[in-house]
Amino acid sequence: MLWVSDFTYVSTWAGFVYVAFVIDVYARHIVGWRVSRTAHARLAVPPFGSFSTH
Repeated sequence: MLWVSDFTYVSTWAGFVYVAFVIDVYARHIVGWRVSRTAHARLAVPPFGSFSTH
């Protein structure tokens, strides 16, 4: 198991939203994600239990 993360921003009509993803490298799918209107450290490195998963 190898997970990597990415943190990026997306422009919307209402401004920017910031998104953090955790990706399973071998399975090639998103393990979890989190969205916020502000870029803060808790968004970039959230506890795994608080991710939205699918």
